[in-house]
Amino acid sequence: MSLASAATFAGCPTAGNQAMDCLRSSSVGELIPRRFTQSTSSHPLGALVSAVNRVPNGAFAPVIDGPGGFLPDLPSRLIASGNFSAVDFVGGHCTGDGKTFASGKPSSFVTDEDIRRIVFSRWPGVSNMTKDKALALYPRPGAPNSPFPTQWDRAWTMAGEIIFTCMFVKTACYIMQPFMYGPN
Repeated sequence: MSLASAATFAGCPTAGNQAMDCLRSSSVGELIPRRFTQSTSSHPLGALVSAVNRVPNGAFAPVIDGPGGFLPDLPSRLIASGNFSAVDFVGGHCTGDGKTFASGKPSSFVTDEDIRRIVFSRWPGVSNMTKDKALALYPRPGAPNSPFPTQWDRAWTMAGEIIFTCMFVKTACYIMQPFMYGPN
């Protein structure tokens, strides 16, 4: 979705600094009633979400605005440096959430190479050495003590834990650091 399309949807100017200021101040709560139509399939918010969700894996990343901007640096750097708002944090996910993010269909996962090619397509910068280490942490089906009946189960578990579990643990560790070790 282009900036002009998103701005038009939100009722904002389609170019210039005013467009971004207006988009940043728009709220979904105001947009839904203003733009709601009878059919949920033509609901503009649904179209917006659908367009965002169709961005190819690895092709979208946060736009860094720089100092004083909405997003002054990468979120991982902001969290690591303690530059975030102190809010209550509860993180969690459901068993099977990785199925949404593994990409492909269950029948697409037969070999280790399928996992490498499909699951890791989401992160094009991941090295082969890191992929090897990840595959070693999740034993293939049929290996001694493997909990995975199929390569699909192995793939979606990896994807879910990479996306959800690692993020929650890392965020919680940074948030808790001042309480565990004192300031600085």
